[in-house]
Order: sequence, then C-alpha cells, then structure tokens
Amino acid sequence: MMKMLAKDRTLRYHSVYEPLAEVTRGSSQVCPECATQNPVGFNFCGQCGSSLRTKCVPEEPLALASPNLPRSAATLTDAGFELTKRGDWEDAIILYREAIQLDGNYGRAFSNLGYSLNRLGKYEDAIRVLTDGIKVTKDTNILHRLYDARGFASSNLKRFDEAIGDFSRALELNDGNPRVYYHRAESAAQLGDVEHAYDDVFSALRLDPDLPGGSPAEGSARSWSVRSR
Repeated sequence: MMKMLAKDRTLRYHSVYEPLAEVTRGSSQVCPECATQNPVGFNFCGQCGSSLRTKCVPEEPLALASPNLPRSAATLTDAGFELTKRGDWEDAIILYREAIQLDGNYGRAFSNLGYSLNRLGKYEDAIRVLTDGIKVTKDTNILHRLYDARGFASSNLKRFDEAIGDFSRALELNDGNPRVYYHRAESAAQLGDVEHAYDDVFSALRLDPDLPGGSPAEGSARSWSVRSR
C-alpha cells in the first residue's frame, strides 16, 4: 500500500498487474519480452501485450563482472533484461546504452532501453531513444514494439495525436497485440473520439478478455469509452 501511495511516481507500481503479481507471488509468470510479472492464466502480458502462451525457461543471470564474458550488444542486452526481472531498471539502462554504443543497429537494445525509460517516467528520453531505434531497425517485431513504446511515451506527455499515429503504425506491423489497441483507445478517448475508442477496446477484448474493462460485451466496451472521455 505504501508503494502505491509513494509521492515519487517512479517509486510506485507502473501497472495494476504489478501489485496483483506481488500478492500472488509463486503463482505468477514472467513476460519473456519485458520481464513484467503476470498472474498465471493470463494469455498476454498486462504491460507490453506480448503473448504468454509459450513459457520461456528463465536463463541464469550473466556474470557481468567476469573478464571472460563476451561484451557484445546481444549479451549486454540479455544481461540488462535479467536486471529488469529484479526491478533494477537503472543498471539495466546502463547496459542497454553500452549495447547501443557497441552496435548502433541492434534494435532490441533500443526497444528495451526505451521501455525501461518509460518505466521510470523519463518519457522525453524514451522518445529520443525509440526514434533512433526506429530509424535503424529492420525487424518487424522489434519495430512493432518500438512504435508501441514511443506511442506510450507520447500519450503520457499528452501528445495524443502523435501517440495514436505510433499505435496505428504498430498495429500495421502486428495487429494481434491487444495491449496496443487498448493504448490507442485511451488516447482516442482523451481526444473525445469515443467511437474509435470503443472500437479499439472491443478489438482488444476480443483478443484477450483478461484486459481491464471486463468481458468483451458491446455494452461494457462502450461504457468504458464514455467513462474515459
């Protein structure tokens, strides 16, 4: 409760799923993409929307102090990801930045760095990093995540038109992520575009009924859009 009431917003939970995972510890699953804890039984990550159906075997954390560790962009990004599993976002950011210095075309490092900056509320920094990543990344799946993360940062800065543009681009690359529909719906609702917000909420709930808003019933989705307005 004290963490949820912390004056510094970066110290609070960043998703309703995080305190839920805390009280269900031992029966939670880690997202293989962003390391967020999700309750067992969820099909998609409540934070980034990635599929949880294929459960990955967790890897042992990399011993970064070892002089024998090959310091490549991939190994540093993997190590940063392991740190995020423990909530060590600041140290993970250091590793992601080093990974980008080693390989300025490694899209996954840009994606993870932007996501981590978002988690700490550093939205302007996140937008700069994610924009750089979009310029060099060719992998469609990584691009999807980059656009989604940049849209999330823009929405938190109340740049809702920009956010909608990024969420729409993310959905062009991958229309199976319910979280992106939900993000776009939130921005549309903030602009008073209730009909499009309703359509996106309904699309999100059809893909994953576990998302906030209840069952994918038409009346439920429409009432969410009106309340968000």
